[in-house]
Amino acid sequence: MTGKKKLIIFLIIIIGIVECLSFEQVALIKSETIKASIFRIKFLDDQILMMKNKNSIKIIEKSKENIKIKGFVRSSKNKYILFLSEDTLSLYTTDEKIATYSLRKKNKKIISCAIGDLDKDHLDEILLITGKKGEVFGNELLILSFDRGFYELFRKTFHHLNPWKVQIADVDGDGKKEISIGVYKQTRFHPVMAKRPFIYDWNEGIVPKWRGSRLSKPFEDYIFADIDDDKMDEIVSIEILKNGKNTVNSYKWKGFGFEGIGENLSYDKIYELFKDDENNIYARIKNKDQIRWIKLTYKNGEWIDEKIKAYVPSINIKERKGKK
Repeated sequence: MTGKKKLIIFLIIIIGIVECLSFEQVALIKSETIKASIFRIKFLDDQILMMKNKNSIKIIEKSKENIKIKGFVRSSKNKYILFLSEDTLSLYTTDEKIATYSLRKKNKKIISCAIGDLDKDHLDEILLITGKKGEVFGNELLILSFDRGFYELFRKTFHHLNPWKVQIADVDGDGKKEISIGVYKQTRFHPVMAKRPFIYDWNEGIVPKWRGSRLSKPFEDYIFADIDDDKMDEIVSIEILKNGKNTVNSYKWKGFGFEGIGENLSYDKIYELFKDDENNIYARIKNKDQIRWIKLTYKNGEWIDEKIKAYVPSINIKERKGKK
């Protein structure tokens, strides 16, 4: 084989490897003393999460499964970054893995996850909707705490509700957190299978606060955010118009339920909504065959959209006093 042919084969191999590789920045970790970026490297079916800070680059997780960064979890001793795969929770400092919680042996998966301080003790709870592998909807709410190890606080089965999402919010502005469970079921006044956002109070257990029949339109997904700075978290939803397009709608708690307060322009498709620590809303949309990111701002009853290059979630960790 001539040198020219060897060079061509070598270049083909290099091009093939590059085509199989992808690099993606998936999160920024920020605190007074830490600034780090987390990157995902994909090669064929494998993925590697790497953390890069000022002094080093390290591998923090390798898996064939999709790994998500959910946020940080406060314990009495430290604050940890929570990584989430199909059936496992992993807690990390910026230096090492601290603990894992797995549902693998039970043949169950994590369908939805939320983090927050439910009882105002300055320690975070981890809320999970879990279900059988292979199923679209879940069948159980599980609430965990972490302090030197995972501890189960609460467990409730919901076979008839088909839960698919869990969130934490303060919908009425009283300083106490409510739990929202997205369900898929019929109701008495709307006997059609549909997605619905149920709200529960938390008092070492869940108590129904609002189990309304539906939003104003069929919806795909929803989040909570204080979009008007009144200390109350509003529902922000991806809704389906009659022509098949999507719109962003919003609802405020009015004492006995939610009332619509503003609808956005329509898009061919809204894939997902995200909220940052400052209640800014970001959406990945498709319009006229172009997929792009936008920032959504609520003002005077209307939504204003602004095109941005991309959205990379930031995990802002407030450090304990005296930490160097």
